[in-house]
Amino acid sequence: MEANIAVAKPICRWVCWAVLVAAIVGLIVGIYLAYRFTIDRAESFNDPAMQFKYGSTGGDKNFGIPYAIWEVLPQMFPEYMPKGREDQGWAAFGFVYDENDKDQLPHHRPIGTSFRNYMGVERIFLNCAVCHAGTLRTSANGEHRVYLGMPANLVDLQAFQDFIINAALDERFTPDYILADFRNTGPGSHV
Repeated sequence: MEANIAVAKPICRWVCWAVLVAAIVGLIVGIYLAYRFTIDRAESFNDPAMQFKYGSTGGDKNFGIPYAIWEVLPQMFPEYMPKGREDQGWAAFGFVYDENDKDQLPHHRPIGTSFRNYMGVERIFLNCAVCHAGTLRTSANGEHRVYLGMPANLVDLQAFQDFIINAALDERFTPDYILADFRNTGPGSHV
């Protein structure tokens, strides 16, 4: 009987330690998951012009496209892009890029798009500036200058909407197809 007790003590001690370690690991994983899935951090700017161009109006939370998918969509589905502009990325829809903002943005993107990390997923969507920022040239050969508040003189939202719908309904729009594109070109390599 004493031999059984002597054998049972180390087993009991081992089981107690295993349960304690499992509880600690479970607690750490639980805290991490609670943090990850409660993230709601919209990108914001101190400069009012930058906030207007790239700040969130909430659409990125509810309807945002995962940023990694946003980056590759034009290259994945060129047949749904505006004819003759298939190689221009999002600029094919008239979205305006301000090269002066490139260094201030962690993710280079067109004016009128907002960025948010929601539930651990980086999302992008449109904001007010997509319709209320346009470009003009002061001379025939001059550079395009961005003017905030003016009507968007280049953007074609109907073509953009048609593209998003057609891409989403395409039978190739699957995780395997998207991941194959990442493997071929690498995420973050698209503009």
